[in-house]
Amino acid sequence: MKATREIEKHYTAAFNLTIVLIEERARKILNTHANLEEFVMAMGDAFFTRKIGSRDDSGFIVEEGGNTIAEDSLGYLKPVTNIIAEWDSYLRLTGHPMRFTATGPVVTKW
Repeated sequence: MKATREIEKHYTAAFNLTIVLIEERARKILNTHANLEEFVMAMGDAFFTRKIGSRDDSGFIVEEGGNTIAEDSLGYLKPVTNIIAEWDSYLRLTGHPMRFTATGPVVTKW
């Protein structure tokens, strides 16, 4: 059983480290791109949202219901999307609910 506890300890450390990296990278992206509203991750998915009324990357005004950004659609999202793509199957990152704005607290229950 000692080996199992050691594996669990390392798994938990890797999971926690990766969650911190995702948050740091997502906040940096949110701070850099003023048209982005928040980062959301839960239930097997992760995405950014645009602010309603802002302009998307094609110049169109963002309206209600059209403000989510597909995971891999924009290159500047890759610091977050790449780490999720690489590690989600091992660490089940997208099963950990969290959402936040550039400067707001991490919300885990909504």
